[in-house]
Amino acid sequence: MATTSPATRDLPALRASTVCEAFQITAGENAARVALRTPGGKIELTFAEMARRVRDIATGLHALGVRRGDTVGLMLLNRPEFNLCDAAAMHLGATSFSIYNTCSSEQVAYLFANAANRVVITELQFLETIRAAGIDSFEPMICVDGAPEGTLPLADVESADAADFDFEATWRAVTPEDLITICYTSGTTGPPKGVELTHANVLAEAWAMSALVPVGPGDRLTSFLPHAHMADRYSAHYTLMLFGPEMTVIADPREVAAALPEVRPTIWGAVPRVWEKMRAGLEAAIEADPDPARKQAVHWAIDTGLRRVRAEQEGEPLSAELIAEHARADELVLGKLRERLGLAEAKALFSGAAPTPVDVLEFFHALGLPICEVWGMSELTLVATCNPRERPRIGTVGPPLPGIELRLAEDGELLCRGAILMRGYRADPRQTAEAIDVAGWMHT
Repeated sequence: MATTSPATRDLPALRASTVCEAFQITAGENAARVALRTPGGKIELTFAEMARRVRDIATGLHALGVRRGDTVGLMLLNRPEFNLCDAAAMHLGATSFSIYNTCSSEQVAYLFANAANRVVITELQFLETIRAAGIDSFEPMICVDGAPEGTLPLADVESADAADFDFEATWRAVTPEDLITICYTSGTTGPPKGVELTHANVLAEAWAMSALVPVGPGDRLTSFLPHAHMADRYSAHYTLMLFGPEMTVIADPREVAAALPEVRPTIWGAVPRVWEKMRAGLEAAIEADPDPARKQAVHWAIDTGLRRVRAEQEGEPLSAELIAEHARADELVLGKLRERLGLAEAKALFSGAAPTPVDVLEFFHALGLPICEVWGMSELTLVATCNPRERPRIGTVGPPLPGIELRLAEDGELLCRGAILMRGYRADPRQTAEAIDVAGWMHT
């Protein structure tokens, strides 16, 4: 198992009033540690280097006219430039938001109109989508991986000079109630709604989650889910700045399973479909083994793990024989399977965004990789309930996080209240009032 992280609640960054302040504390205390990297270490940035580049990009954005309260649109793959640019905008008191990379030009046009952003930061492969949206007010458009006509390379933004700009005074002027991001919903029930979240919301989520899963310097995480989803934005991007783990950013989510054995994450989460694919891949590899004895041993070990998990979930006492058999299975086979997946050092594993099939959860539990299902919404910053990692109950999403209130309405609807609750929907007071009642309950 992984080495124990320091108690998260003891980290000075968690006592900050904004994520900007938290990042400055984290970067100062962990200057020489790696903050951002790509698989294989092809790119590595220490916290000191990240902090310097955030300052330089913030200076360049200021020179372009970005000020507190402005919005900045980001359409980027999972790459270090996202973390740098988003953090730079945040330090100006600006509000950044991410666009799903699968969005059509019509969807991009709708989001830009709702967000009223003055700047967009993107990369070569998305330029035509943005241009086809008919948005011509971005002069220039910032491109992180090239400089075609009509765009400004990120390197030029980073090297810009703004003699009148006081970086420290600017980020210190950011308040807990300032917007840190707008997270757009999927739009399954109508046009996407812009969930407005504040620095205070993010810090409240961090305080609540830290009671369940301490994270800090020495931990290893990955960023591979879309930045437009709060799962990545909070669990990877904000967690990096708040707590100082090492973050490996993976541009192609199809490559995440291949990257895990090199990264060896200590905390890791995914949506159910990713867990399903990982199980299918491992099972296919087991069945392809040409050695019948080895294949039989693997089946025996997994079956032993399943018998133990099901007994524990039913509250049945474990026989001495099962305990001993499981110990042998773990030593001979299951530990090697965890190593093969790259999850042998994981101290906490999560699944959310949709129900995970029970058989998938049982399979990973049988390997010695208990997955904690969580429940939440963008409107609740991310997670509102979480299974305890010491003994998750399969098929449930656990109790509410500390400081979060839940109750059922008369018709059975789940209501939620707490400091993680969004400020409201962007430019939509009617839908905000429908979602949050006068007593502050979010109608989920």
